Amino acid sequence: MRFKIVYLVIIFLTTASCFSQDMRKGNLFFNVGPEYRITPIYNAGVSSLSKEANYTNIDLQNSGMALNIGAAYFLTHNLSIGFNNSFRHDIVTTGQGPNNTLSSTDRGLLIGYHFRANYMFEVFGKGSLIISLGYSLLNRNSEFSVHEPLYDMNGQETGVQTYLADYKFGSNSVSLGYGIGKSKLMIGLYLAGNSVYFNERTTFMIPFLTYGYDFGKL
Repeated sequence: MRFKIVYLVIIFLTTASCFSQDMRKGNLFFNVGPEYRITPIYNAGVSSLSKEANYTNIDLQNSGMALNIGAAYFLTHNLSIGFNNSFRHDIVTTGQGPNNTLSSTDRGLLIGYHFRANYMFEVFGKGSLIISLGYSLLNRNSEFSVHEPLYDMNGQETGVQTYLADYKFGSNSVSLGYGIGKSKLMIGLYLAGNSVYFNERTTFMIPFLTYGYDFGKL
């Protein structure tokens, strides 16, 4: 009798395990969670700052807290593709700039668009090791107006030149983490090679730590 009960339990657990493994494939999972970005790291050969960089603080603008909201679709049990929006209320411009043309710090809602592919390796029985590669569009909605005085040959101010600038740039991303149940914790890097901050192509990295929670699925 005991053997039959054990046998039935084994069959039940095996069936449940197979069923749970099929739960991810073909489903769309919605997720939300915070992200903390650490101060950027620049390569040794950093070039001179652009004129636009004088109007902001690069370190402050690209570090701090963000809120991620998005979704991931599982092509297989382990492979998924996802999209996330990030939202940050952070610095856009400061009071520092050519001729002190900006007088105060301006903050705004900075938005990011993140496209990622994730692969999960089941480890330790209940959890999964996660590797993620992607591409991000950062600092969208960072447009600002620049007002610069114009001078004649005698150094007399003759008017004001106005134009729009922004701090948006694209970045590759790589991250590694661990997931269990509906939660996952990831650590990674945004790897940017071209931005408006420098006069020449300059590589810099933005380390980040993020937590995600799957709150629903289709």
